Amino acid sequence: MANPLLIGGLIVGGALAAWRVVREEQRRRRLLERLARETDAKAPMIALERDPVTGVYRPRRES
Repeated sequence: MANPLLIGGLIVGGALAAWRVVREEQRRRRLLERLARETDAKAPMIALERDPVTGVYRPRRES
């Protein structure tokens, strides 16, 4: 028969590890959302056009 203290310790340890992973993911998501808001507010819009030869997008030429 398995030791109840061992089983309880494994359950508590697993719950603690899962809680730390979730907390880290939430912190990372909040940081990325804050950076996206700050970047979007300051970034100028750049008009793009597609190069007919290569098909690659590049900044539109002022002509």
